[in-house]
Amino acid sequence: MRRQLLVVAVLSSFTLAGCASWFSGSSRIEPTPLVAIKSLQPLNVKWSLSQASANTGFMPVYSNGNVVTADADGRIRTVDALSGRVVSELNIKRDLSSGVAVSGNFAYVGTVDGKLLAVDRASGKVRWEQVLTSVAQEAPQASDGVVVVRTTDGRLTSFALDDGKQLWSVAQNLPQLIVRNTGSMKLVGRDALMVGRQVDVFPFLAKPMATHCGRVSLPIRVVLPNWSG
Repeated sequence: MRRQLLVVAVLSSFTLAGCASWFSGSSRIEPTPLVAIKSLQPLNVKWSLSQASANTGFMPVYSNGNVVTADADGRIRTVDALSGRVVSELNIKRDLSSGVAVSGNFAYVGTVDGKLLAVDRASGKVRWEQVLTSVAQEAPQASDGVVVVRTTDGRLTSFALDDGKQLWSVAQNLPQLIVRNTGSMKLVGRDALMVGRQVDVFPFLAKPMATHCGRVSLPIRVVLPNWSG
């Protein structure tokens, strides 16, 4: 037994010595020096507005000279973009999960219980609401008679602005482990909806009208993650 312990001790010492020599003989890769970032155009804060949520899904939107915001407490505010003066404010008394989309006199928001609401910006009344397949954690996109929302289960769904009728729905496969992705869905003019995903493809969806089915028309591979290393 003692001989076995001695053998183990000797082997361990050789192993440690080998590791030490391996580390001491390795070449160290120096990081690239940081380059100083020079400000080309100084930015000054002209006005600010406090929100009830710091979630990135509550990004404000610009509409006809105003900034429109929604927060987690259900407040929807219209603010003059130049002065920061609150033009209108209403509280729909619903817990919201994401920011706002604006089309005409209506605002479109998602709730924490998985619904999409069309809210009259003047009266605060809900014109219609639709049950979603999951919670929307980024602002909907509204244009050309439709509003498109993406939910946490990866599904894209389009509804008619006027009555909330579902026009089409597209499922997306999600990886087992993802980082929350907000703000990567954007209407490109009146022609297409560009959607970024947590995987390796940015699909461009066909024009989101009632006459289309929301099919992926031009997938572009950006990067393929490699988790083996």
